[in-house]
Amino acid sequence: MPYKADATQLEPGSIIKVESPSSSSGKPTYPHFFIVLAVPDPMRLGELIPLVGITSRIDPRSADPAKHIAMKWLDRTGGDPETGFDKRCYACVDFTHILTVYSGTSFEFEVAAENKKKFIRADKLQTVVATINAWGRRK
Repeated sequence: MPYKADATQLEPGSIIKVESPSSSSGKPTYPHFFIVLAVPDPMRLGELIPLVGITSRIDPRSADPAKHIAMKWLDRTGGDPETGFDKRCYACVDFTHILTVYSGTSFEFEVAAENKKKFIRADKLQTVVATINAWGRRK
């Protein structure tokens, strides 16, 4: 069953799961977690919600602070209570996705994602956004 979430329940810093996003190389990949960067206000059909991807495939020794932001995690069942992450992972500024708000069968404003109400704190979100902005200026 495809992921469905109520778009009105998302906010900047929400962590959601997307079923088949494109990888940073543009090819479809397996389900990944993403951080919601912004949400439209007011919510309307067709609005776009920008996301930045999270991956656990980065070796800590090769993490680049210019594009990888370490996420809060705990090595235990259920992971960190806020993020849900149970292993080291990073937000990657070059791994992005856009959700489109549509009229759904489960919610008035729906997106193709799973929302388990996990999140990053505002200070971490500010770090992610600042890193994205700095990365964009490098290009």
